[in-house]
Amino acid sequence: LVDGCRIYSNGGWGVHAYGSTSTRNVIRNNMIYNNAKAGARGPGIGLYTGSGQKAYNNLIWGNQEGIAVGEGATNSKVHNNSIYKNARYGVLIDPLSSSAEVLNNIVFANAAGILNQGTGSILQNNLTDTDPKFTDPAAADFRLLNGSPAIDAGISSDIVASDFQG
Repeated sequence: LVDGCRIYSNGGWGVHAYGSTSTRNVIRNNMIYNNAKAGARGPGIGLYTGSGQKAYNNLIWGNQEGIAVGEGATNSKVHNNSIYKNARYGVLIDPLSSSAEVLNNIVFANAAGILNQGTGSILQNNLTDTDPKFTDPAAADFRLLNGSPAIDAGISSDIVASDFQG
């Protein structure tokens, strides 16, 4: 469990869940930003190999990629994250991964939105390429302004009971 942390300015990955024993890891309610400084390598969150890993309610910005699901990961869940201004993809699901579930994410102002190369992936109710109307992202204030297209746009999630603000 990685919960309620501020993870920033690492040389590579912000959070790197990797290995054949990487099962049921939960990465939630974190601020993960400005990582991949050494050689521009690594996403804010990397869910690699293993089964049943979850990343939700994270604020992710300024990394090489927001969230990567890869290296044969199965049944990963990526729900309710705000992913902003990453150098490559907001969410990348590589061809070796299967059954990823990507729901209710705000993916905005990244070089590219969501790239799904996995098998059996489910992508639903993600807001991509539409300004979500964050309060002040330059000051790391990702609350939504009134009139945001993200308000009440998601669907129920079996792993998320409340948003980042509680």
